[in-house]
Amino acid sequence: LFDANGKVTSTTDEEDGDIDIENYSYNDSTILCTKNHSSCVYNIENGRIVSDILDDGGTGEYIYLSTYEYTSDGYIASKVTTSKKNGDIVERSDFTVTDGNITTYYGYSEGDESRTAITFGDKPNNLNVDIALYIVDYDLWVTGYFGKRSKNLPSSYNLVAKPQNAADDGERYVGEFTYTYDGDYLTKVFCLEKCSDSKTYEYTWEIFYE
Repeated sequence: LFDANGKVTSTTDEEDGDIDIENYSYNDSTILCTKNHSSCVYNIENGRIVSDILDDGGTGEYIYLSTYEYTSDGYIASKVTTSKKNGDIVERSDFTVTDGNITTYYGYSEGDESRTAITFGDKPNNLNVDIALYIVDYDLWVTGYFGKRSKNLPSSYNLVAKPQNAADDGERYVGEFTYTYDGDYLTKVFCLEKCSDSKTYEYTWEIFYE
C-alpha cells in the first residue's frame, strides 16, 4: 500500500499460509518499519538514508547496523551491514552506476557465504521505480530516500548459495526477467529461474494501481 505521495505505508507477504505484514511511518529524519517482533529505524540526512538499525526479534540480542554510501551524483553505491553481537561484517551490497542508471549489483553475505550478481537491462521502469530495487534487495523497498533512483530494471541474476564443503560449488540459481507494461505503467514481472540441480522455477509479480 502507498500513501498519496507514493511512499510505501505497508507490505503484506503470504507464503504457505504464513502472513507477514510490515508497516512504515515517516518523519523528516527517520523511517520506522515494524514487522511482527522486529523493527528497523532508517536514519535520513538530506533526503536520503545514511544508516539503519535493525532489531531482529525485538529482544535486543541481535542488532544489525547498516551504513550507506552514494556516488558523487547522488545514486546509491554501497550498503554495509555489521552485527552488534560480534562486530563482523555480515553482508555487503555494491552498485555500479552508469549514465544515471544502476547497471550492476553485487551482494555477498559472510555468514552463509552466499553471493548474488545482478545485471540491469535497458527496460525503463518509468513511474514505478521502486520495483527495480525491491527485486534486488527487499531492504531497499523504501526507495526515494536513497538519493537518485535508477530507472532501468534487472535483466538477469546469478546467485551462488553456501557450499556444503570444500569440494562443493554450492547451489546456483540463474534467473532471467521479462516485463509487461500498460502504457507507461509496469504491470507484471516474470522471472524464469534455472537451478544447478536442473530444476526450473517460474515467478510472477503482478502490480496493481489504485
